[in-house]
Amino acid sequence: MRWRFDPGGFAFRCITFSIILLLFLPIVVLIVVSFNPSGFVLPPAGLTLHWYIKALTYKDFISGMYVSCIVALISSGIATGLGILISLALVRYHFKGRTLLNTFFMSPLMVPVAIMGLAIYIFLVKLGMAEGVLGLIAGHTILIMPFSIMAISASLRNFDRSLEEAAMNIGAGPVRTFFYITLPIIKTGIIAGIIISFITSWNNFALSIFLTTPEWIPLPMQLYSYIKFEYDPSGAALSTCLIFISGVVIILIDRLIGLDVVMGIGGEKVR
Repeated sequence: MRWRFDPGGFAFRCITFSIILLLFLPIVVLIVVSFNPSGFVLPPAGLTLHWYIKALTYKDFISGMYVSCIVALISSGIATGLGILISLALVRYHFKGRTLLNTFFMSPLMVPVAIMGLAIYIFLVKLGMAEGVLGLIAGHTILIMPFSIMAISASLRNFDRSLEEAAMNIGAGPVRTFFYITLPIIKTGIIAGIIISFITSWNNFALSIFLTTPEWIPLPMQLYSYIKFEYDPSGAALSTCLIFISGVVIILIDRLIGLDVVMGIGGEKVR
């Protein structure tokens, strides 16, 4: 069969690979620089872990890690607890306005994070709560809740409800059935929701910039402040660590429940 040149397909492939290159090239340069003893001079002159040691022992970064960990743990815990209740209502019950309610809970994924952060900040100022850590936790909870809802809802849709009926037939009440039957079976979705919620909160910058207080400065804000005044690859080393952690999380989520399910773009995986 004679090969025919397809100009449209060729142009499409060129554009696609160009976009991928533009997306990944800065990340590659960042990783290379983080191991370069000569700093931002390319090509690299060798390999060193000096910048990683400096980044992981810098007191402001350590403080930022502590704050980010506390905020991410609390907000992901709240988002998961609410996500379980919301997912049960949306998946198990059919009522008027269910689609509208689901759209409402998914709306943080549709609204630009910076706009949402500004709106939450103005609302908290009106309530007189903008000075504490509660605003930061509330904002992160709103931001990450859709991920918990999607992951838990996917597990509930794959759930065989005859198991609950069997438990109730032998005398178990609704609460006992939920804790001994439902919860253990949907634990995969719950774990996936917690992981992706935690890492989303941990890495968030656009929302935190509005809700950060002088006493509670998350790691992304500390990193931003550092690279504004210091010209060395310590920030690149820390960013490389965050990229690595995010990559591990993506793999875990895909293994547990499937990225397509969590992001709401594919069918559920049965576990």
